[in-house]
Amino acid sequence: MNKNAFSFGNGNLLRIVFTVCLLFGPTVGDLLSREPEEKVVALTGPKGTLVQWEGSLLSAQQPRREGWIGYLVDRQRDGETTWTRLTPNPVSRAPLEEFEKALGPSADRLASLLGFSDRDRLWAAFVEGNESLVRFGMLTPDLRRLIGLSYVDTAVKTTDSSRCRYRVVMVKKDGSVSSPLGIAETEASLPAGPQGVKAEQKEGTETVLVAWEPSPSDRWVVGYHVERSTDPLGHFTRLTRIPLLLTSSGGEGTPAVGEYSDDLSNGDLPAVLFYRVVAVDLAGNESRPSEPVEVRPKDTAPPPSPRNLVVNPTDEGLRLSWDAVEDQGLLGYNVYRSHQGSPENRPLKLNRRPIPPEASPEYLDLFVKPDLPFFYQVTAVDLSGNESEPCAPELGIRSIPIVPEAPTDIRVALEGRRPVVTWELSPEEDILGYFILRTAHPNDPPSLISPLLPAGSGRWEDGEAEQWEGGIVWYRVQAVHRSGAVGSPSVPAVIVLPDRTLPWPPLGFRGYVEGDEVRLFWEAPPDPDITGFLLFRRKGRNGEFVCLTPQPLTMGKGRFLQYADSDFKNGESAAYYLVSVDGAGNRSRPTPVVEF
Repeated sequence: MNKNAFSFGNGNLLRIVFTVCLLFGPTVGDLLSREPEEKVVALTGPKGTLVQWEGSLLSAQQPRREGWIGYLVDRQRDGETTWTRLTPNPVSRAPLEEFEKALGPSADRLASLLGFSDRDRLWAAFVEGNESLVRFGMLTPDLRRLIGLSYVDTAVKTTDSSRCRYRVVMVKKDGSVSSPLGIAETEASLPAGPQGVKAEQKEGTETVLVAWEPSPSDRWVVGYHVERSTDPLGHFTRLTRIPLLLTSSGGEGTPAVGEYSDDLSNGDLPAVLFYRVVAVDLAGNESRPSEPVEVRPKDTAPPPSPRNLVVNPTDEGLRLSWDAVEDQGLLGYNVYRSHQGSPENRPLKLNRRPIPPEASPEYLDLFVKPDLPFFYQVTAVDLSGNESEPCAPELGIRSIPIVPEAPTDIRVALEGRRPVVTWELSPEEDILGYFILRTAHPNDPPSLISPLLPAGSGRWEDGEAEQWEGGIVWYRVQAVHRSGAVGSPSVPAVIVLPDRTLPWPPLGFRGYVEGDEVRLFWEAPPDPDITGFLLFRRKGRNGEFVCLTPQPLTMGKGRFLQYADSDFKNGESAAYYLVSVDGAGNRSRPTPVVEF
C-alpha cells in the first residue's frame, strides 16, 4: 500500500461522502453512470498533481486470478526521454482496518446509505470491484486513495511551469508489468467557476438561499465554497468547511444546480450582505470568486414576549405595568383588552402607536366600565414590524372608589422641639389609614410627609420640622379608603415654630487697659437676626463671670463697637467675654476670654 497522502477538504472524507449521499443523490447518480472519457487523468493542484485511473481494485494480500497486485505510476517531464518511477511500492487498496479508521464509527451508516447491511459487506463490494462503487470513489480523492486508484505527485504543483506526462501500469508479484492503462498530460488550468449566482431571503425566515449553476467547461469540479461579506470590496468569510456538490432542483433531466442556506437568526442582521461562490476541482484548485451578489436581509424574528404583567385599579381607570423587554431593535409595545379571557373573544388593540420602550413601561386604560372584568395582554414590537406572542392574560376590575370624609379636630403642638399632629379618628368603615401633609404657606400646595399611617393611629410626630423653625407651618390630614381612594385634606392646623438657631458670635473681641478703665472692642458679625450683645466679666482669678449689661448692647449704626469698663482699678486682674443675642433671645457661643 502506497502511503503517499492527499487530504482533500482537510481530511473530511466522511463528511464529503455523507454530503454526497444525503444531499446530492440525483446528480451523483448521473456521475456514477457516466462512462469515463480517459483511463488516466492528471490534475495539477496547489498540493501536487493528482493522478487517478480507472481499473480493478488490486491487493497484494488477495491477488487477482491474473496475478496483478497493484499499480505503478511513472512520470516524464518535458524534454526527458525516459520515464521516472514514482512508486517503488505498488499502489493498491487499503486493508479493511484502514478503511474503518478513515470512516470511524459511521462506517455502518455509510454502508446503509449505499444499500449494504454492514461495513463488511460494503468493503467486500469494493474488494470485488463493484463498478458503481469504484466510480463513486472518483468523487473524493481520499476515498479514491483508499481503494488504490489514485496517487499524488507532491513534486509537481500548480507553481511548476514544466508540463509532465504520467502513465500507469499494473504489476504482478514477480515484477512483470502490463502495458500502460493510459498516458495523461498534466492539466493545470483553474476551474472556470460557477455562473448565474443569485441570493435571496426565504419568505418569512432569516435564512438567505444562495444558488448557482456549474460552468459547462468545468469537467473536474467536485464542489463549491460559499463566502459572505458586508463589503463587496472587503474581506469575505468562507461559510463552507467542505466543498458543496451540486443537486437537482427537480425530477429526472432537471439541470443540476448548487444551493446553500445561510441561517442569520443567531445574531444581529446587517443592513446589507454580499455573497460569492468559488468552484473547487479534484486537485484542490479554486476558481476565481464569482461576482458578489447583494442581499438586504429583513428581520423576521419577533422580540421576546413581555413578562410579569400587573393590572391595578386607580381613580382614573386601570393601570398596567410589566417588565421591560431586552431587545436592541425594540420599537415599543401593544396593549390588548377583551371582556372575557377566552379565544372566542377577540382582543381589542388599545393603542394607535406602539407604547415607547421605557425602563418601567406602563399603560393607563381610562375607558373601562366599573365593576366589570377585563382581560389584558401585552406584546412587544420591533423596528421591522415583528410582533411577539402576547403575554399571559391578566384580569383587571375597576371598582367605583369610596372617597372618605376629611378628618376633623386637627391639632398641632410642640413636644420638646418637635411638632406633634393629632386628629379625631374617622367613624367611617373600611378606612385603610391616613396621610399627613405640610406646607409653609397657606396658598402653597401641601407636600406629603408621612407614610400611610395605620387606621387606628391619631398622632404623628414631625421629625423634620427643624428647617421651619422661626416660621409658621400648616398641617393637614387625609383619610385613605381600602379601595385606594384618598379623601380631601382636612382644614389646617397651624403652629408657629420658635427660632432655635444660634446667632453668630462677635468677631475680633479684644481690649486694653487705660488708667483705671478697660476699653473693649469688637466687630458685629453679618447676621441680620442679631439685636445686641451681652458682656460678661470676672474679677480676680477665681471669681465667677457676671453679666455687666443686663440690657444687650445695641449695635448702633456701625459694625465696629466698643465698651469702656470704669469699674476697674489699675493693678487688679479681670477677664471678659462677649455673646451675640437675636430677636428670639437665642445667645451665640461666647468669644474667647480676654484677660488683663
